[in-house]
Amino acid sequence: MKVEDIEHIVAPRLEADVKALYIELRFGGNTNPAEMRSNDSVIFVHWFKVFFEYVQEWKMLIFATNDADLSFWCNEFKKAYISAQLKLKHNCLGFDNESPQEIKELIESILEVLISLFRSTGFMEQIHKANNAYAKTIERYKDAYIEATKCSVDAIDLKFYLQISDRLDRYYSITELGPLLARFNKGIQKQAWYKSTVLLQYYHIVRDSTRNKYVIRFYLTCHNAFYNPTIDYAGLVLKQWQAETHYSGELLELSEYSNTGDKFNPF
Repeated sequence: MKVEDIEHIVAPRLEADVKALYIELRFGGNTNPAEMRSNDSVIFVHWFKVFFEYVQEWKMLIFATNDADLSFWCNEFKKAYISAQLKLKHNCLGFDNESPQEIKELIESILEVLISLFRSTGFMEQIHKANNAYAKTIERYKDAYIEATKCSVDAIDLKFYLQISDRLDRYYSITELGPLLARFNKGIQKQAWYKSTVLLQYYHIVRDSTRNKYVIRFYLTCHNAFYNPTIDYAGLVLKQWQAETHYSGELLELSEYSNTGDKFNPF
């Protein structure tokens, strides 16, 4: 299986399925214990079929990202997977060819863990904690922007979208893009134009769901007094990006999406 299939097709599918399972369990509406037990049996059978349909794919996702964090919901599934493997005394870190019976036991054990977890009050607190951490991160960025623009009331905001060329992006997984961006960021901050002009920068990797690839939002806030409209800042950013990617990096023009209608992904 290709890296891009694991990260852009399997991972979003697993995330959506795990979240849907949680919503069904948490907001299914049954409060009577007898009805809940009956409903749980139906839920169990349904979700067993769902996860069985692409068991080899999500196992490959977990195996390929053994040392990396996934999204919130995929991480919960990954932890349930490891817990089930330990319970069944399977090889947690390997990608063995399990028998049909072992696969059945594995999925059943994962579902038992997830159903127990999602019904617990502690999991609600875990969701609140994750949401609060995200909200605080956004607030920190907002506060940093407010403080930076105090130095230049009419600061100039520049927005760039970096990507790897379609021909080569399949060789770059999310775990490889992180260090690559760190090197790019370190290199661009050494440039004279950057040091004299930029007040603040922000970058973030997002998944372009229309093309199943990664795009990096790279935003710069420039001091109005030192900003020069005749300078090709896009060209300077691209030059540094290509230097770090061995000329496989590109700047994405959002005009490419102008005719995509409802499928437009504004990142």
